[in-house]
Amino acid sequence: MKKDLYILRHGMAESGNGKDFERTLKDSGRGRVTRLAHLLQTREFRFDFALFSTANRCKETFDILQAHELVKESIPKPSIYQAGHATLLQLLYQLNPSHQTALLIGHNPGVSQLVGYLSGDLSLMLSPGMMVHLRFEGVDWKNLSKNSASILEVLQ
Repeated sequence: MKKDLYILRHGMAESGNGKDFERTLKDSGRGRVTRLAHLLQTREFRFDFALFSTANRCKETFDILQAHELVKESIPKPSIYQAGHATLLQLLYQLNPSHQTALLIGHNPGVSQLVGYLSGDLSLMLSPGMMVHLRFEGVDWKNLSKNSASILEVLQ
């Protein structure tokens, strides 16, 4: 049994002239995420399930992927906003065991901390629009733990 987790930091957002939660993607951020979506679509890839922050920039990032029909099922999760790796891990524990591929769209530093915790690679800091593909062998979602994943690919 293998599980594949893709962790995506939202695309580049406008600077914070108002509330952080309401920040939207810059044109360059939309462009980068759109290129990523095209790459995944070219590979005929689909996520079984996606969790994403309800902050505007994450919803926009998700919407771009969904416009390319890359996600089968999804749930927006307000708790992803400003979450650390422990909170994100708790959300992953709740994924349906039948899902083989999952996507998490969130914010730094939490998403980078999660990658480091799960893979043991503490040097990787996700930039806006960067995605990391983690693989878990012989582990179900509820049993994810420190150093239990291998990084297969970094997409940007």
